[in-house]
Amino acid sequence: MFASRQRKQSWNRRSLRLLPCPPQPSSSSAAASYADALKRVPPSKRKAKNVSLVFAKNKETSSEEVKETLLKALAPSKIKIVIRNVKKLAKGGVAIECDSVKGTESILNEINTNQQLSNTFEAKTPAKRLPRIVIYDVDEAVQKEEFVTMLISQNEGIREQDIKSSFKLKSKKAGKFHWVIETQTKTFHSLLRRKTIFFEWHRLSIREFLRPTRCYKCNRFGHISTNCQHTETCPHCGEEGHKKPKCKNEAKCINCTEANLKYKLNHEIIHAATDPCCQSLFHETDLLITRITYGL
Repeated sequence: MFASRQRKQSWNRRSLRLLPCPPQPSSSSAAASYADALKRVPPSKRKAKNVSLVFAKNKETSSEEVKETLLKALAPSKIKIVIRNVKKLAKGGVAIECDSVKGTESILNEINTNQQLSNTFEAKTPAKRLPRIVIYDVDEAVQKEEFVTMLISQNEGIREQDIKSSFKLKSKKAGKFHWVIETQTKTFHSLLRRKTIFFEWHRLSIREFLRPTRCYKCNRFGHISTNCQHTETCPHCGEEGHKKPKCKNEAKCINCTEANLKYKLNHEIIHAATDPCCQSLFHETDLLITRITYGL
């Protein structure tokens, strides 16, 4: 019974940041721990969060300043709402989680209709998107059109209209690719319960695909290299002028370093920007989860 209670408590943890990795950056054990962290809050246990995002219209305003101003200007008791959490965002705003949809609507209305606040801040709800699943180690010869057709024909309950988009990623195995599909929520949960799918002569492993967008040029989150306005940096040390294969510097994460400086945080920085246990990655993944529609 005690073990059962412990498992239930672990499912109820609301943030990936509550599930820290051991302090060995870039190790295989660290990578496994991050995977375990995601598994501890499975999609079937994730409830829709009632979140509003508040940003200052002055782009130089820090998230700490936004938070402090809102705490002084807004009294939850006066608008009869319950605040569960206030989280600083990496882009200079805050995420406010309420206990209900009505609470979120009240926050949005209070900020956007109050002249004093609306002159300074903009409040909105995060844009939602459908969940994604990754299917591992599909033969590289399979093309997009036949991939979807074969997937539907061999796996009961998957309809073509339920798959909204698909793309592939290179696998570490020679001659293989991982395919990522975006699906309707009902199909998403149905597939995850199966854990594998049939594909020709094989049963392929699947899992939820959660990967925040990170630029391979500057190694920062939130954009891709084709839209990057920054100078190229080394993913290992964060310095300009060289790439990872020629890097002789100590590991230093550019994202955690910048977050510490800009938002007065205390993230560990002695790791590469690609480290699976990076606190900035945890933060971005946590935000990504709040933007996904799980239909629960």
